[in-house]
Amino acid sequence: MLSKKRKIDSEIRKFMNEWTELYCFVLPERVGAITVYLICNSIVAIIKSGNLKRHYETIRKDFHTKFPPGSEMRKNKLHTNIPLSARNNTRRTEILAAENKKSLFELLHKSPCYCIVLDDSYDSVDFEQMSIFVRFFDIENKVFREELLAILTFEGKTCGEDLFKGFDDFMKKSNLSYDKIVSISTDGAPAVMGKEKGLLKRIRDINLSMHNSPNIALSRSSLQHKQFKEFLSQCDSAYSDLLQHNNVRWLSKGRVVERFWNIKEEIKTFLKNVDTEEAKKHSEFLENNRNIVAMAFLNDFLKYLNTLNVELQGKRKLICDLIQSVSAFRHKLNIFERDIEQKKFIHFPTIFECKNYSEIVNIETFLRFLSDLMKEFDVRFKDFSEIGKLSQFLKTPYDVLPNKE
Repeated sequence: MLSKKRKIDSEIRKFMNEWTELYCFVLPERVGAITVYLICNSIVAIIKSGNLKRHYETIRKDFHTKFPPGSEMRKNKLHTNIPLSARNNTRRTEILAAENKKSLFELLHKSPCYCIVLDDSYDSVDFEQMSIFVRFFDIENKVFREELLAILTFEGKTCGEDLFKGFDDFMKKSNLSYDKIVSISTDGAPAVMGKEKGLLKRIRDINLSMHNSPNIALSRSSLQHKQFKEFLSQCDSAYSDLLQHNNVRWLSKGRVVERFWNIKEEIKTFLKNVDTEEAKKHSEFLENNRNIVAMAFLNDFLKYLNTLNVELQGKRKLICDLIQSVSAFRHKLNIFERDIEQKKFIHFPTIFECKNYSEIVNIETFLRFLSDLMKEFDVRFKDFSEIGKLSQFLKTPYDVLPNKE
């Protein structure tokens, strides 16, 4: 009786570790892996000592001479060429992350004070998250640093007490002191800003000298979002969607208004095809030419506010630069006011796109808006007049005249 034909693939062959030293081959740690030649990354499908030896002696004859077996040079050469497995890559990443985290907290412990930024947001599966950022002075490198400290996740409905418990546990676990917090900036979430049980209230009870700076933007969603996107696609619109505010509160209002203005005609057509009272109300609003002129004014003005907002952000900003940006914008408000009073609208080009704008424009409303904004700037930045000379001296000391002040 004839024996069955031998099948090499069905045989269970074991890779010997000493073959790495002898023949420069490795077997990756995964199912169905094939031996890899470290010198040129070629492969040998069948794991047999003879096959590996033949490949080693044929492909790179000079390697045996340059790197003799058993030498440190050979071991180092092979070690640098060994590809990392997914497990090793993960382990290495975890080690590097742990070292960076340890180094960051060591610098924080040495710093005399730091500023905290809290952002309460939501992830893709609607779990609430609170991102904690820090700004501090790196004593060792003599620079200001801004780093992400942690992202705390909360399940279910959360209130100020839940946020404080998560924040307090993080502070204790990281051995960070509340006394070193000189200010906290937030995004204006109700659970953070609550007067009685908000997160800031609980932190302020511990550190009475802390200052908080809320940065607030509202959010809203669309009921016909999917239908509207399909409608824009059918109309071959330049944009595929309308920017909307969401739970990420730093979304730019100016960008939202600009996108709305650019596709306002498509929005009008869409609202006419929606049979609801709310859609009818919005449609009537957009048919009013005076409202369109007001939107054009907002579209232009919010761009200027966005530019100021960008100038106040970023790393390594000096206080004198921030004061200069705010002061320049306050002077711009006076220029805008004169421009509107004279009905020239040189600084509001979008208004020119409106038909018969000169007949329907509401000058009093725009001037009242600018007046209220200038008063708001005067209140918010009243301290700038006192430290203005000091900031000027820090930036250009030779331009300041010496006197008793």
